Amino acid sequence: MKIVESGITTPARPALAALKSFLAAPTWEKRLPWVQKPDTVKAAMERHYQKYPDGPVNVGRIEFIERYRARGGVPPYSMFEVEGGDLKHAIIVLVEEKSKTDLRVDWEAFAEFKDQLLWDFLNK
Repeated sequence: MKIVESGITTPARPALAALKSFLAAPTWEKRLPWVQKPDTVKAAMERHYQKYPDGPVNVGRIEFIERYRARGGVPPYSMFEVEGGDLKHAIIVLVEEKSKTDLRVDWEAFAEFKDQLLWDFLNK
């Protein structure tokens, strides 16, 4: 499936590349190098993917929303809206930029949006 990219700025290109690698990973284990705090979230990811489908996440569109500058000890990050393909609805994905070569997706937020975890919790 071809992904339609929208609004991608030059500074956002490395974050977009990290996001695409994250989405294309065939398993949660292969996705670990692309997530924030992999040692911290590894067990949660393993449990999560016992309940929810694993594998690459096919999407139809990635739209760049904004790039936030570093401040107060928080590294810069880019925000994208992702929709289509395997997704039931559009979701927001955050990519933290620890350095020019170390960019990682906020997996916890990704899973909450993609699998509607917060929505399900609030409905209960």
